[in-house]
Amino acid sequence: MLGKLLKYDLKSVWRIWWIAAVSALGASFVGSFSFRFFLSSPAHNMAAETVSSREMLVTALAAIVFAFSVITIVASVLITAILVYLRFYKHFFSDEGYLTFTLPVSRKMLLFSKTLNAIIWTVAHTVLITVCSLVFLVFSPPATAETGFFNPFALEAVGDFISSLFDLMGAGWFLAFSFAGFLILTGLTVFSISLIHYCITLGAIIAKKAKLLVAIGMYYLITTILSFVAQAVIMVLFICMAGRFVVLFAALTPGAAAFAVWLIVLMVATVIAVLASIMYFLTLGNLERKLNLA
Repeated sequence: MLGKLLKYDLKSVWRIWWIAAVSALGASFVGSFSFRFFLSSPAHNMAAETVSSREMLVTALAAIVFAFSVITIVASVLITAILVYLRFYKHFFSDEGYLTFTLPVSRKMLLFSKTLNAIIWTVAHTVLITVCSLVFLVFSPPATAETGFFNPFALEAVGDFISSLFDLMGAGWFLAFSFAGFLILTGLTVFSISLIHYCITLGAIIAKKAKLLVAIGMYYLITTILSFVAQAVIMVLFICMAGRFVVLFAALTPGAAAFAVWLIVLMVATVIAVLASIMYFLTLGNLERKLNLA
């Protein structure tokens, strides 16, 4: 049954998402070449002693096209989020919710499907943004006599930076920290999704009207509180423990210091995973015990 639920969730988002995805990918090419023209224009680099008004106008237009391309890519991220979370809201808390809860499926399964749907589209759009970034890195730098039309100078710089990290850390620690970073990103993704689901659910429970506005208000309130608490905890830890950590790490061997840092990163990943789980089960509890569409 989970497969059928997820299938309809994915199809609901796909019907519009692919338009935003194609637009973002096209904008990355248009923006890359407009930025390349901007960088190589005499009006930008002052290579020519005199710059005509026509060159100035064309350069300005290239900058505007580049700006609109970036806006299009950013808008695709917002569109994806709107499609995913509007699906969650409509399927649970609009008139469609009356039909949803008549299905022979538990609310636990319904929430799990919505969470998987959000994770899949978040990963899909992350891949898309990565591809768009690679397009910018390959096509934005102006062509040179050595590189020709394709100039992967910026891409090679990123590759050199990663390679230098690999050489500095060694294969083992590079993979270990990469895995820890993956855990943190995964935890942050699930936490963000669960937090938004929780705020939408809370807004639907609290308000009879303007549920989405209440949900948005709850989201900003909760994120503000969490941000304040996180900053306070970091500040207290820094004040109380900074000196001790410096002394401790100074006494450790490089391998032991790397292991200690890795353990700290894993602790951070664990805290994020716990917070994500709390938000998920809070949402599930509200759906099962407090939600009343009557």
